[in-house]
Amino acid sequence: AAGIVNRIIAIGIEGEENAANPADLAAAATDLGISGIIGKNISSALKMVADTAKPNHTPLVLIGGSLYLAGKVLREAELYPT
Repeated sequence: AAGIVNRIIAIGIEGEENAANPADLAAAATDLGISGIIGKNISSALKMVADTAKPNHTPLVLIGGSLYLAGKVLREAELYPT
């Protein structure tokens, strides 16, 4: 994954007790040679992506873990299909 993925922003999923610990996910990324960052929430993670995007390049975001999380991210980014 190193070389394809430049960083992983791990966040907790509010209301999901069985979600993986973001600190563990960030540490696992770091162990693989990928920058592992802990985001406070979806909003802060999306802001980190936007703030570090290259000019004139739309960032590519991969949401991993659960469809529940993917839906929350799409709603937060106002990209949820209607």
